[in-house]
Amino acid sequence: MAAAAREGEVRRDMWGQEYRTASGGCAAALEEHYAHTMSFGRGRGHAVLRAAAADPRCALASSLAAHHVAPRDPARAAAFLAAAADNLGAATEYERAVFRALTALIGEERDEQVAIERHFELLKEFPRDLMSLKRAQLICFYMGRPDTSLKFVEQKIWHVEWLLDLLVLWALSSMGEITRADNLLKSLRSRVSSMDTKRQQMMQKAIQLAEAVYEYGKGEHKKVFDILGPDFDALSYKMIGASDEQVDVFNEVWYTVLINTGESSKAIEVLEKQTRKREGAPFLWRLLEKAYSLHGRAEDASVASEKANALQASFSQ
Repeated sequence: MAAAAREGEVRRDMWGQEYRTASGGCAAALEEHYAHTMSFGRGRGHAVLRAAAADPRCALASSLAAHHVAPRDPARAAAFLAAAADNLGAATEYERAVFRALTALIGEERDEQVAIERHFELLKEFPRDLMSLKRAQLICFYMGRPDTSLKFVEQKIWHVEWLLDLLVLWALSSMGEITRADNLLKSLRSRVSSMDTKRQQMMQKAIQLAEAVYEYGKGEHKKVFDILGPDFDALSYKMIGASDEQVDVFNEVWYTVLINTGESSKAIEVLEKQTRKREGAPFLWRLLEKAYSLHGRAEDASVASEKANALQASFSQ
């Protein structure tokens, strides 16, 4: 347990990538760094240096700090990279991928072409990493490589297409356009079959979700439950580009399926956890009210109803 504490817990950044830190201050500073960087804010440098100072064992913070200081202070950048290298043994796969890409960009044996190749590898493995995408496009800009920059963007766009197709699939099946929905589902399966083996493996969950969305649109909730299994969590679907809000929607659909298929005990279990995390979401309290009612817990259902009513009233003011 002491060793685990020294290494730090595995956390997720705003796009779902895993990294390891023992410091809440480090995690908060990294999120601030991301926000400033994506908006070209002036505070991005201070934020990443705070992150590295808050947890010198965080390989991600040290790698990103090295990238920030490299143009002005190569010696300090080398020190940050050395700190990151020293902690790669406890680092996540994402942290190692970022370290490899940045080492090629700012390390002693820097090579911009290798850096581009490693950023391609990184983004294939972690397609939601907008920080690395932005960094890769800047490299292409300064190298005068618009063709390569376009390839980076195209590599990312297929995730957006998947999310749009899922919405269309749900709409078609809900409106009774079954033939068109069937054709779209076949198209999605065909698209996955034409991918390379690694991406096919990654997208199997996406196909599973597409099939579930198709059945949900038709009202076949039992089939949805059978497809997704009892331990579904939409957080694992971030790899197709789902935002936090979309993850919440997928999960809310799942809670509805649990309730409508008689799995009220499971629904109560997951909804109680979610209402602790998202206490201000009235829809979750409505679902919990329904689950309690089906489970014969009238008093708890009444409390959940009051909570939902109060939240809805506050929103309408």
